[in-house]
Amino acid sequence: MPETTPSPAAFVIRKRLIAIAALTVAALIGLAAAGPIPQDQAYHLFADRRRALGIPNAGDVLSNLAFLFTGAFGLWSIGSRRAVITQPWETGAWSIVFFGVVATSVGSAWYHAAPTDASLAWDRLPMTIVFAGITAIMLGERVSNRLGRAALAPALFLGLTSIAVWRWTGDLRLYAAVQFAPMLAITLLLIFVPSRYDRSRELWIAFAWYGAAKALEAADHGVCNVTGVVSGHTLKHLAAAAAPIWLGLYLIRRQPAPGRPKSGR
Repeated sequence: MPETTPSPAAFVIRKRLIAIAALTVAALIGLAAAGPIPQDQAYHLFADRRRALGIPNAGDVLSNLAFLFTGAFGLWSIGSRRAVITQPWETGAWSIVFFGVVATSVGSAWYHAAPTDASLAWDRLPMTIVFAGITAIMLGERVSNRLGRAALAPALFLGLTSIAVWRWTGDLRLYAAVQFAPMLAITLLLIFVPSRYDRSRELWIAFAWYGAAKALEAADHGVCNVTGVVSGHTLKHLAAAAAPIWLGLYLIRRQPAPGRPKSGR
């Protein structure tokens, strides 16, 4: 059979993927070269330590209920068959993402009731599940269906391993890589590489809520001082929990994009 020549559009996308991979690897190399990153013990000193209903740090504990509800909404979108999914493995990957969101409600509440390094591990553990699932899904939708499916299990293993490495060595670099390198790569994929599905708008909104959550986390004490009612970290939970709503809406509203293969390779 004659060899097929890649179209100009496919060649451009391939160049963009190479550039995205190179930037991600460069970020990982820079992180590794930075040296060990210890857990800052001041991280546990949250602004709002008020007790309510007999619950210590009640604002930061109870706000985790939002993850329970929004994660359940995502699972409902899949279980009710309203989610538009063209690949069987995507059902499992999206279920893992929303299960991770639900588990975050438990792990984060446990941590905030008594903040220590040991309890923080149970907060971060389910978040690595969410990061792993989203990473595999975005690779499958925008690079290769085969790559996304193959990446899911290793990404989950790497995420869980990052928590174990941190607890054993005190070095947060692998956990930081698991969280931030995929976010960099996914952002670049959203900008430069088309998806097999439409409705990228909902994905952008979801990631915007995540970005807002990180900003509120950094402004924990400042927000508490200004409002006198609620802390930045409590609002961070609510903002981060809004992201799964838009992921669920993305699943329900999307359709295979015209001109893109439904199955991918």
